[in-house]
Amino acid sequence: MINLSRIRWEITSSCNLNCKHCFVANNKPLDELKLVDLKKITNNLLDLGVKQISFTSKEPLMHPYIYKLIEYCNYNGIYTVLITNGTLLDSDEEILRLINTGINSIIISLEGTRKSSNDYIRGFGVLKKVLSTLNNIYNLEQKNNIKISIGIQMSSNTLNIIEIDNIVEFFNTLPIDTLSIGDILIDGNAHTYKPVSYTHLRAHETSAH
Repeated sequence: MINLSRIRWEITSSCNLNCKHCFVANNKPLDELKLVDLKKITNNLLDLGVKQISFTSKEPLMHPYIYKLIEYCNYNGIYTVLITNGTLLDSDEEILRLINTGINSIIISLEGTRKSSNDYIRGFGVLKKVLSTLNNIYNLEQKNNIKISIGIQMSSNTLNIIEIDNIVEFFNTLPIDTLSIGDILIDGNAHTYKPVSYTHLRAHETSAH
């Protein structure tokens, strides 16, 4: 029998953004699984020994049963991580609704420390919304005497690479616990916007020489 401990669950093909680097692309959303089916999958994962589930791709908060599923996972002792663009957590009510599911960790995606880098990829106004969401989460944690692990994930790209000297200073001003920086997978929307990938650009320059 396969023995798993952690998985990433790409739970929905729906999203409220259309990021230029998205490897899933802007395809027609697929039908969502019903809660009873999601619970069956979760039970199977429990049988396989899964202890942690990271809900991701495209925007998990778009799934109609995501809150109930997170509750079910936590009820069964599974550590839950939500990887989100953060824009749908736009009110105290929505943030508290998520907190009340028992979510253990929230990771929000950004693509730069400036509007010129982040919003070019993720959309106008997204950086401002995410920074507001982070502050609201922190304030609600303080008010309700709770602690959730909050993180940022970011891809290295040709727009934010010039911000490298200020990245640590910028993120140290935010109420977050972790920062993860990775690369862009050249698939989906990223096929159209290949120049945004720093790795792709460097590979192209190297082959040109």
